[in-house]
Amino acid sequence: MSGTCSESSQTVTIKRGSTNVGTAICTGGFFTSTNVDTTVWAEGAHSLTATITNTAGTTGTSGAVSVTKDVTRPTAPSSVADGTVLSSLTTSPTITWTASTDTGGSGVSYYQVAIGTTAGGTNIKPFATLTSGNSLSGMTLTSGTTYYATVQAVDVAGNISTAGKYRDWE
Repeated sequence: MSGTCSESSQTVTIKRGSTNVGTAICTGGFFTSTNVDTTVWAEGAHSLTATITNTAGTTGTSGAVSVTKDVTRPTAPSSVADGTVLSSLTTSPTITWTASTDTGGSGVSYYQVAIGTTAGGTNIKPFATLTSGNSLSGMTLTSGTTYYATVQAVDVAGNISTAGKYRDWE
């Protein structure tokens, strides 16, 4: 947790409710606390405040800030498909999938999509980040080669889903 403060050497105490969960010292107008232990917190939203004490002992408390602890992976993207009938694949397919959900509370942030010539492979198109939508197009592939798509969802907290089903086509 980090923030701004007005005087160097101010002590910052971070609280979750009435429980102290971390401390920091103000340096150059900023503080950063790296000792906040969230391992004992339940998953979900938590309200934090910072109490700042200056060298004279005067205190002030910030407004509450909501943070979300999310350690749950999003669901795997499903129904990964090339959007074409296998026997009539164009060399520029559109890969589509059913959107993932995130029950951890932070929400799906983006998808990673790769194309390879083996299941889970990335030799044709390394993982690309897609920040919106649930399809990938604009690739040029060779007709008669078998390809596999791998799709993963990543939530705001950085949790990565298991890979979506591979679909082979040629």
